[in-house]
Amino acid sequence: MAFMAGNITALLSIKIKARHDDYTDQVSRIVVVKIFIVSSLVMGVDFFHDTISCIPPVHKDKAQIIPPKFIQSACWIKGFYVYPDLEIQNSVYYGIPTTLINDGTSSIDSEPCATKGVFLQSRKKQTHCVPLKKRFMRQYQWMPFFIASMALLFYMPYIIFRVVNTDMISLRANINDQVDRDLIVQNYFNHSINSVPKMRMRVFMNFIIKLLYVLVNVVSFLVLNASLDNTFYTYGQQWMEWTRLNSTMQLEYELRDTPLPSNRMLPSFGICDISDSRSDISSTYVNKVSMICEISSHVLYHYLFLIFWFVLVLSITVSIIGVILNIFGHVNNMKFSRHRDSSKLIYQHLTIRECEYLEFIRRRNLALYGLVITKLKEIKVKNHVLNGLTSHRRSRQGSDEELNSLKDSL
Repeated sequence: MAFMAGNITALLSIKIKARHDDYTDQVSRIVVVKIFIVSSLVMGVDFFHDTISCIPPVHKDKAQIIPPKFIQSACWIKGFYVYPDLEIQNSVYYGIPTTLINDGTSSIDSEPCATKGVFLQSRKKQTHCVPLKKRFMRQYQWMPFFIASMALLFYMPYIIFRVVNTDMISLRANINDQVDRDLIVQNYFNHSINSVPKMRMRVFMNFIIKLLYVLVNVVSFLVLNASLDNTFYTYGQQWMEWTRLNSTMQLEYELRDTPLPSNRMLPSFGICDISDSRSDISSTYVNKVSMICEISSHVLYHYLFLIFWFVLVLSITVSIIGVILNIFGHVNNMKFSRHRDSSKLIYQHLTIRECEYLEFIRRRNLALYGLVITKLKEIKVKNHVLNGLTSHRRSRQGSDEELNSLKDSL
């Protein structure tokens, strides 16, 4: 256990350092991924070590009692169910009737009744007895593996990010105090090497990646909600409302009109039906047994899914902020292109991706930023003068020798 605790601590630790992607993306690909992986490990330990306990049936002939070990294994495989529409006043635990044979309610007086079995008092009562809808639960069988696979889903946008932003990753690696500004300008601001269509595609794909983070978070929330029979959607909100009650109302089952949010999502007790069938040379015995079982794994899930709810709500909010900041960054660069400051005038001659290069350099190395700005101004002014001279020669039919001499002087 100490070894596992050390590994969990290492997984949850987050180093504060410069990374390639934005902070809004790191919430999904680092924080959420770590929480889901650690939770899946905790669920996995519970999966292999926890057991299910059921109230065994009692018979007069002790030879016919079903072995408890068989009951636990059979119920774990088959699953459990509750009646979610059953009123609390008529239940011993959430969704479990006081008398297990009462699997319906009367359409006349809404009282519990039995739709089948030897306890039927009359055919008339059976006619007016409406069966209760069952909700089956088998999430404990596959949930640890499901949560681990969802952790991988949050990492997929970052893999695409690494493929799309190879230029920005290499720029980060090349920025240092000894870097030559001419080398930066030649490799990243040269359209013959770094073409304009390629840069536009990178900008577009980065926006799609931001949307992917939003999509992954929303889809994960909806998938969890569907896997829990649409009870996860308001779980956190119901839990916060439950905390406002006093301790008596929180824990005294008979005093409340509504069940605990955790029991509504994954009940801690359920009904298990198994068949007891045996035969030998002299006799045959067949019986169907219903019993109440406790599902202790669900108690652990109550707290983990509460963490998932708040983490996913936070991650969805942050990922949406990331999309807004991405748009705002491009708008901000467009404002720079209209700025009267001489250091910002160069932005109007650059593509959106080149503006991102400059902003990245400015945040990492301000001295290099000034040198690159100066070099870009020289190149843009020189190209502007050369284009003007070319237009002048074409309009005035100037000589090639005059144009070449002017180019050499520049």
